[in-house]
Amino acid sequence: MTELRNTIYEHFIDLEAHPCTGNATKLLWINRQIRAEFGSFYLSQGNATVYFDDVVSFLRAFIIPPANLVYEEVACKIRVELCKCDSECKNWELDMVDVVSIMRQFPLLSIEWNLVLPGRSEACDHTDIATVVSVLNNMNNTEFERFASFHLQSYGKRFDGHFQITLKSYCTEQDCDDILPRFLRLGCSRLSISVA
Repeated sequence: MTELRNTIYEHFIDLEAHPCTGNATKLLWINRQIRAEFGSFYLSQGNATVYFDDVVSFLRAFIIPPANLVYEEVACKIRVELCKCDSECKNWELDMVDVVSIMRQFPLLSIEWNLVLPGRSEACDHTDIATVVSVLNNMNNTEFERFASFHLQSYGKRFDGHFQITLKSYCTEQDCDDILPRFLRLGCSRLSISVA
């Protein structure tokens, strides 16, 4: 019976497609049993590709299940790409706190950043993104909870992102002074920090 269901799931979606723009997320909401079976089946295929703008919605749909369904044992690697739009120029924005909050709950989740601009063949330098994700993911809970947001913002056709860090309102200037050097030391140079 499981083989038949998996055959149906394979037929229903194209696993190379971007799930947030296809039928994959619709299938998740049919009922809890299908959500559990299809979600774990889809993630176990190991080739989920998501557009940059859809990362958070993908993680919320596929990774964060209802309270009684647990995917902690399902290893999942997703590949993030920039949207394949016709426009050469795009404004990109992503809150890394949203992404890393989910990653911290599911340690078997890994993200590969493959940020190739439309019309180009080589990926942009995404070292800063990987570094930020790693630093945020490895912080202790008290440190991580200070972040209100950690926006990656990029404007134009080069994808030379800038990180805008906003700490929660109870944080002090000393908190800013403690946090900023941690990222600067690791080579993230385009950073600014403020308190909400």
